[in-house]
Amino acid sequence: MISANVIPLLALVVDFTLCLSMVQVTVDQGVLRGREFATHGNRTVYAFQGVPYAKPPLGDHRFKEPVMASSWIGVYDATAFSDVCMQYSHPHYKSAEPIEGSEDCLYLNVYTPEVPDVPGGRLSTIVMLHGGAFTFGSGNFVGAEFLLDHDVILVTVNYRLGPLGFLSTEDDVVPGNMGLKDQLLALKWVHRNIPSFGGDPTRITLAGMSAGAASVHYHLLSPKSRGYFHRAISMSGSALCPWAQTENAKEKTKRIAGNLGCPTTDSYTLIKCLRKRPAKKIVSQVKEFMPWLFYPFTPFGPTVEPQVPTAFIDEPPVDIILNRKANDVPWLISFDKDEGLYPGADIMGDEEAIKELHNRWDEVLPSLLDFNYTVSKSKLSLVSQKIKEHYFGAEAIKGNWKHFVRMISDRMYLGGIDKSAKMHAQFYTSPVYVYRFNYIGKGHIANIFMNSSIYEGAGHGDDLGYTLKLYLIPGFMDAEHQHMIPFMTNIWASFADAKPTPWDWPDVKTSLPNLVVLNINGSLPEKNDLATFDDLGDELFWATLGMLENQVHRHTEL
Repeated sequence: MISANVIPLLALVVDFTLCLSMVQVTVDQGVLRGREFATHGNRTVYAFQGVPYAKPPLGDHRFKEPVMASSWIGVYDATAFSDVCMQYSHPHYKSAEPIEGSEDCLYLNVYTPEVPDVPGGRLSTIVMLHGGAFTFGSGNFVGAEFLLDHDVILVTVNYRLGPLGFLSTEDDVVPGNMGLKDQLLALKWVHRNIPSFGGDPTRITLAGMSAGAASVHYHLLSPKSRGYFHRAISMSGSALCPWAQTENAKEKTKRIAGNLGCPTTDSYTLIKCLRKRPAKKIVSQVKEFMPWLFYPFTPFGPTVEPQVPTAFIDEPPVDIILNRKANDVPWLISFDKDEGLYPGADIMGDEEAIKELHNRWDEVLPSLLDFNYTVSKSKLSLVSQKIKEHYFGAEAIKGNWKHFVRMISDRMYLGGIDKSAKMHAQFYTSPVYVYRFNYIGKGHIANIFMNSSIYEGAGHGDDLGYTLKLYLIPGFMDAEHQHMIPFMTNIWASFADAKPTPWDWPDVKTSLPNLVVLNINGSLPEKNDLATFDDLGDELFWATLGMLENQVHRHTEL
C-alpha cells in the first residue's frame, strides 16, 4: 500500500515528467505548448498539433477568404489534432454516416527536430498539402515519423473541402477557391512563424499528393503565392489533370441552393441563405453530383475566378503556363506505375460495381473518367465506346484489370502530369525532375477499398507511404520493406535542401519533346534506371476525342 504522504510526491514526479516532455514556442498569436515524440529511427523531435492559422470560417465567414487567426492569452495547448474539415468521405461513402468533420477546421501541425531558444534557424521546411480529390482527407492523417530522421521541418495543413471550400457563384459574391486561399494563408503563417521552430523562411518547399499535388501546381500558377515558397513537390497530380478544374460551378451552386430551399435569382441572396443552412446539409449535397458510386470524385474543386482583387487564379492554367506567368521554382513531380488503382480499386473490389460497369458502360464511364461535362451529351456514348475499344478491344472488362488500371491512369493522371512537366520545362528556367515509383511493398492506399490479391501494383500515392507515416493504413509498412523509408525520405530532404541527389537524374528539359523519368524500383541505386516516354498517358489517343479541357484562350507568346 502507498502511504498518503507519498502520493503528493508521486504527483510532483508525474508533473515533472510531463513538463520534461512538453516544449513551448512563441508565434505571432501567442505561446504554443507542444510535445516530444520519437521518429522511426528513435530520434527525439517535437510536435505542435492543432495550431490555428485562421479564424473559424463560420457564419458570415462561410464561403469567404480566410482571416488570420486571432491572438490568445496564456499558453495554447498544441498537443492534439484538431477536427478534420467537414467532408463527404470516399472511404465511408457507403456507410450510414459518410459525413465527418467540423466547419471549424483551419489548423495546421508543425513537426520539428529542434526548437531554438531564440527565433531563427537553418532548417528547410516542407509544407504538405493532403490529397482527397478536394472532397475529403486531412493533414492529420499523415505523420513525420519517417521524414524527421532528417534535419527538416514538416508542416501539414487542413483546408476547406467540397462545397465549403470550392463552391462558386462565378462572380464577386463568391469567386471560389476558398480551399486554395486557406492553403495560401497557411503558407503565409509558416513564412512568418517558422523561425520559432528553427526554420529558415527562405527555404520553404511546398509539397502535395493527388489533390494536394494539383494544389501545389495552382500555387505555382498564382501570383498571390509568389515568394512564400521556393521549391515544389507534386506527387500523383497536377492542375492539368481532368479532375483538377471544376466545370459548371455556378450551375452546381444554384442546384445546391434550390435543393436546400434557397432562392437562386441572384448570387447575393442565394449565398446569404446558404450561410444560414447547416454545414452538414450543404456537404451532404455532394452526392447529388456523383451519378455513379463516388464519381466523378471532384464535383467541387478549383475554378478560374472572375478578375477581382481577391482572385487566386483568374486565367486558365494553360494560358498562365504558356504566357510565362507562373512562379519559376524547381519542381519535383512523381507518379506511380499503377496510378489507376485509385479509384479503380473501389470498383475492382465490388462485384456489383463490376456488373454495372459491364452493363451500363456508356452511362457510367463519363462519371468514372470525369468527362460528363466536357463532352456533349449527344457524343457521350460514342466517346465511351471509343475508349472501350482502345483499351479492351473485344475483351471483357472483368479480369482485364491491367487494361482497366491503365485506362484510369492515362486519363486521370498521366496525361496531365506529362503536359505539366514538359510545358514547365520548356517555358521556365528552373529544373523539373520526374520519377516513376514502381516498387511494390506490403501495403497500398488501394487497400482501403480492396484486397491487394485482386491486383498487385504500385498504386496511386503509394510512394507517400515511404515518405510520411500513413495513420489510416496501419498495416502499410512491415520490416521487409522498411529499407525504402530512408531512400524515399532522402529524396524529399535533399530536394528541400537544394542538394544534388546521389545519382544521375536529368532535368526534363534535356529530353524534350519526350519525358525523361527516374524509375524507382528499389532502394539500391543499381536497381533504378532512366526511362524516356514519347507519349505518356496515351495523349495522342485522348486528343482525338474532342474533350473541351485545358483549352488555350489568351496566350500572348508561345
